[in-house]
Amino acid sequence: MKRLKLYFSCNNILPHIPQEISIPKEKWNEAQRLIKNGIIKKLAAAKQNIDIDTEIAAGIYIYALEEFGKLLLLKECQTDINGKYIIKYREGFLSHSFKFSKAFDYLQDNDSSECIVLNNEGSFTPKAYSWRSYTIGLLAQTEARLGIFYIDFTKSKDNEYNLMEIPYVDQNKLNEAIYKLHMVINTIEL
Repeated sequence: MKRLKLYFSCNNILPHIPQEISIPKEKWNEAQRLIKNGIIKKLAAAKQNIDIDTEIAAGIYIYALEEFGKLLLLKECQTDINGKYIIKYREGFLSHSFKFSKAFDYLQDNDSSECIVLNNEGSFTPKAYSWRSYTIGLLAQTEARLGIFYIDFTKSKDNEYNLMEIPYVDQNKLNEAIYKLHMVINTIEL
């Protein structure tokens, strides 16, 4: 019952945001170009900041990773009868978990799993397992790294609220992830 209530409350909060939008080919192409260029800039900024503050660099990297998922979403768009591109908007283009999932799937399927895990903690080994076996942990850690840019609270098992902790980032793994994602982006044709 809670899930149903949450679904309706989300729809009541966001009724003005459409499930899908349609855009002409020119805007679709421009959006892809801007996103790809933005990813390249974010990766350069992350690389430049890694020695100054690894957590900030990781936060920027995570934004680049999310935008990569957005780019992949756009590349999969189909056209309607008027030739406009249909974009899954509310639960795709605007959804963090959807975009991260899209990016993680692509990276694992294309032998670039180094882009997914930024530390040595936990039991996930990208080459040995599918990231989907560890979905909750990886997505939570990925979104928590965005917390470098804001303060939030998390609820503990004993129903106490604590300040959200930013997951540890291994500087070497982050360097490797930035390098590898940059290589992947350069192979994406628009």
